[in-house]
Amino acid sequence: MIKVSKFSIFSKSAIILYFFIATILLFFTTDVTAKTISYSDPISYTVTTYEASTSSLEYLPTEILEPDGSSSYFRYKAVEGMSPKPDPAPVATIETKTVAKASKYETKLYIIDSGIKGPVVMIIGGVHGNEPAGYMAAAKVKNYNLKKGKLLVLPEANKLAIEAGRRYASGGSDLNRLFPQSKSASPKNILAKDIYNIIKDNNVDWLMDMHEGFDYYKNTATNSVGQTIIYYPANNAISTVEDIVKHLNNDIPKSLHKFTILRYPVQGSVARSSAEFLGVKSFIFETSMKQTLATRISLQEKAAQKLLSNLGML
Repeated sequence: MIKVSKFSIFSKSAIILYFFIATILLFFTTDVTAKTISYSDPISYTVTTYEASTSSLEYLPTEILEPDGSSSYFRYKAVEGMSPKPDPAPVATIETKTVAKASKYETKLYIIDSGIKGPVVMIIGGVHGNEPAGYMAAAKVKNYNLKKGKLLVLPEANKLAIEAGRRYASGGSDLNRLFPQSKSASPKNILAKDIYNIIKDNNVDWLMDMHEGFDYYKNTATNSVGQTIIYYPANNAISTVEDIVKHLNNDIPKSLHKFTILRYPVQGSVARSSAEFLGVKSFIFETSMKQTLATRISLQEKAAQKLLSNLGML
């Protein structure tokens, strides 16, 4: 607060000098408000300083109201800590990167960043080229708008296999057996290496790998894993996996078609390696190919939406 003493004679120049000194002192003030001070005896001046309490680099005026009703001003530049300056609004971005660049395995990765801190989720489709619901659903997921966090989508992980319509391309290997099977091991080709490094470099929290089985898991006459979620039992993943299964099964009337939770993705799979060696909460999501393609795509997408919703990202 500025304390003003009364003098028998005030000159305009003295008042201005006084407020010049006061202005310098205001640079050290972090919580001030507007004040009006009147002077008299024998000449009356009314002085109002307009100040604020948080940070900015705005010019703030000081007004001197003279006895004849006229005003004069001088202005000082506020320092940080005095006038409000709102933080810029977060900006969402979508970035496209090439995986396994300059190789025959080249494919696109989509990174959707909300601009707001939150979980990092990766969703993969097309590891096996003859399981279309996964890569078709992933192509939809890459268009989601997020409330927070970051979403990495690799819709066509094994593009060569997708183009061939086969589990893996002619002359190639099963991509889902090429990831590390021990902490000291390395991925076995450039595509697996790039995918694994993306997971590691982006500190992925959750990974969903979209697949399909040829039948229903509950049809015990087959060895299919269709209609299952296969998760790695570590890293506190189970409660979210249970929520996804419950959410889906509520809309599936027939017991044979309901989802079942299984543990331990196969060794060499991206879900197993990322969970076991990178600490990612990960699972393989399998729909049954006994259903229509539209139904399978819908189930894949609903599972992805439930995961992201549980994390507060949708």
